[in-house]
Amino acid sequence: MARPVPGVPGPGGLMAREQPLPERVTLLGIRHHGPGSARMVVAALEAVRPEVVLIEGPPEGDALLPHVPRLTPPVALLLHDEADPARAAFWPFAGFSPEWRALTWAHEHDVPVRFFDLPAAASLADGPAPAAPAPPASPDSLPASPLPASPPPTSARPDSSDDAPAPGSPLPDSSALPAALPSDPPPALPSEPPPALPSEPSPALPSDPPGDVPAQEIQQEIQAALDPLGVLAEAAGFDDPERWWEDVVEHHTDPADLPGAVAEAMSALREEFADQVDARTLRREAAMRQNLRQALKDFPGPIAVVAGAWHVPALRTLPPAAVDLAALKGLPRRKISGTWVPWSHGRLAAASGYGAGVASPGWYAHLWECAERGDAVPRWFARACAVLRAEDLPASTASAVEAVRLADTLAALRGRPSPGLAEVMEAALAVLCGGDETPLRLVHDQLVISERLGEVGDGVPTSPLAADLTRLRRKLRMPPPDTRKAIRLDLRKDTDRERSKLLRRLDVLDVPWGTPDATRTLGTFAEAWQLHWQPEFAVSLAVAARHGTTVESAARQVLTTHADEATRVVDAAEVLSRAVGCEIPEAVTAARRALDRCAAAATDALELLTALPNLATTVRYGSVRGTDPDLLRVALHGLLARGAVGLPLACRGVDDNTAERALKAIDGAEDAVRLAADDEHRDTWQRALRSLVAMPDAHGLPTGRATRLLWETGVLDSDAVAARLHRAVSAGAAGAGRGRWAGSGAAGTGSTGMGSAGTGSTNSGSAGSGPAGAGSGSGSAGAGTAGSGLIGSGSAGFTGTGTGSISSTSGSGSTGATAFVAGFLRGSAALLTADPRLFGVVDEWLTGLPGADFEAALPLLRRAVTEFSPAERRMLGDRVRGTAAGSSAGPGGSGEWDEALAGRLVEHVRVLLAEVGG
Repeated sequence: MARPVPGVPGPGGLMAREQPLPERVTLLGIRHHGPGSARMVVAALEAVRPEVVLIEGPPEGDALLPHVPRLTPPVALLLHDEADPARAAFWPFAGFSPEWRALTWAHEHDVPVRFFDLPAAASLADGPAPAAPAPPASPDSLPASPLPASPPPTSARPDSSDDAPAPGSPLPDSSALPAALPSDPPPALPSEPPPALPSEPSPALPSDPPGDVPAQEIQQEIQAALDPLGVLAEAAGFDDPERWWEDVVEHHTDPADLPGAVAEAMSALREEFADQVDARTLRREAAMRQNLRQALKDFPGPIAVVAGAWHVPALRTLPPAAVDLAALKGLPRRKISGTWVPWSHGRLAAASGYGAGVASPGWYAHLWECAERGDAVPRWFARACAVLRAEDLPASTASAVEAVRLADTLAALRGRPSPGLAEVMEAALAVLCGGDETPLRLVHDQLVISERLGEVGDGVPTSPLAADLTRLRRKLRMPPPDTRKAIRLDLRKDTDRERSKLLRRLDVLDVPWGTPDATRTLGTFAEAWQLHWQPEFAVSLAVAARHGTTVESAARQVLTTHADEATRVVDAAEVLSRAVGCEIPEAVTAARRALDRCAAAATDALELLTALPNLATTVRYGSVRGTDPDLLRVALHGLLARGAVGLPLACRGVDDNTAERALKAIDGAEDAVRLAADDEHRDTWQRALRSLVAMPDAHGLPTGRATRLLWETGVLDSDAVAARLHRAVSAGAAGAGRGRWAGSGAAGTGSTGMGSAGTGSTNSGSAGSGPAGAGSGSGSAGAGTAGSGLIGSGSAGFTGTGTGSISSTSGSGSTGATAFVAGFLRGSAALLTADPRLFGVVDEWLTGLPGADFEAALPLLRRAVTEFSPAERRMLGDRVRGTAAGSSAGPGGSGEWDEALAGRLVEHVRVLLAEVGG
């Protein structure tokens, strides 16, 4: 009696009687992108010599299979709905993918190939595209349970292949599973197809394995997640499922007996968890069986079927065709077009968000290429040494030999058949990198991930987007893509304006063929660009094809989506700026709505001010791009007014990181005001800066910068700035020493200063009294000197009588003064060196700092000085040398030797050298 297919009801509610699959059909259950599975497929095909090969994939791709000989993996099959090109999906293939090995074997042996999964028209047409990509899968996991349309893998292990294996006994019900294959880490095994693409761009790969469903179906149906690999590993006594698969399957020396063992293990799981198989999985398997029936009719000889291991149990028997036809009834029909596009190992990586991605595509490619020679580990370390040497890092041949020995030893200690990626990377870290993870990251990026790019040969149909780019390039007489060239564009000329639009739209699509040359300012109506086409741009262009069939429509889709998703004012302003540059009215309107929405919800003054530079540039050049600048100027003035009102409070009582953010916001807002604001709003901005300068407990960094800006614009003259600088550094000097009392006697009373940076008071708070305490000695209570001036103020505290002892500690006043001076110095040094009085105040404060305070001030001051141009630094150095001999020596002074100053410098250098050497 034939067994029923789990979860497939038959007529009258009974399980349909099944027929066993003919013996001439060989089922090959695989893990997608797995070198071990790829070897198994090649060995099985060589042994079976089938008349036809069926591969899991959309049947609409059959028309593109003749182009396989002209492809160099990694490549991807791109299919899209002709009526709605934004509905698209990719089916990636690497050189080590089992499906690709089946395709190439069939071509080499002139054997027909067919894709036999659910049609792409069904998955792409099911409802609206998801609003976001599926969550990234575990790099090396089985498909997450075949539960209701769950995204492919669900385990959250970032790279479980790097964990040490847990000891355990063999799996009882799958003892036929092999026990050793040479050095293969576990490739990802999602047997689910890629989900439909999200409707907006994503940093993650825009498609996962073949044939996913809309997000709403996922939300409605998904209830739990089954990890088949985890169940099998747990039964075998392994803590880590990936280690179990690697040791038991990937390290097996003879792949010929793998198909039957994998099928038995998966059949046991499918029977035990039959109630967790979702309707979509059953529908896909019904389509597979229907296509398999057709192949049985068309070919009398052997048939090989390459499919995800999870689906193999459902293909081992055939229910009545009527059952499968009923499951497929009502599938949507769409006209689907497609092509082959180049891909990259980086986009195959699980870190990219690709649901069937693997953690280490470069490592897997290396294993596949070295499989026949059996020297994967030694060759790996040779390549790692070459990577390190290319960066001028030491990596000798002897070190490579020692690393190979260490990797073998680690594998033996862990009971592994041969070294895996975990052992290899640990050996590289210890021997080649000396325990330093920085060079190890180079090895990881260039070898473990690798950025190998695929190629699509001539004669392969291109995507509509690529064809449109080629048409535009020829129409606008742009240089060939492989030419590196600097161009100048006059936006008053139609052709140059269209070129600018094309380059900006491509940038929106993450295809930055042209880079604006910021070093050449040519005015409102001119632009300078550096054109340089990178090979990886072909992959980015292929990814962007999901957004539209033309450059303009794809850029419109991306910008509109970004505008709808914007949650911060600065993000909406950036989208608006890019939309204006691309000259896409619909995107401009959407970005303008997003800006209003985000601005209405924003409460952070710094966020509002940070958005001004982009908006000001848009206002300034909007007329050149056909956008009404007055409409944008209203938005600019509204953000400026709200940000200016909240600026002083936003700089009060903040930490250093927020103060740095405030300084950048002030600089950007100042540039925006000078570029696009009217007189009324310029006055509003200057009033905000004056309020910030007058606020006693604002952080010194933005306060110093505001003082500098007011000085440069003439609101404050040099005398006023010198007085403020003097008060700031005086407060810091006064705060460097403060009293602290202890002892017994009558409590002292007094008010304390404000607890801001730079204050010289002993405490913060209101008037109070000191408690009596036990102690010895006699004398009056200590008094702390109050800090005063721009940064903070306070009256002396702790006055009274009694007995006790006096001690003093250094305060934080110097830190506040340093922040103020650093903020004041940021920007240009020309005005500072030209004003002797201001220079003298800063120089006197800096040379008078104690050693510890001077070292604490260095990071802030160094950051300020690095922003000076080389000419300004030379001028500042000349000024320092001119005043070092004494106050009477100017730039042209005698420059006499100052023995005392030289001695102090020598002593300080000795201390620094001692710290470095000790």
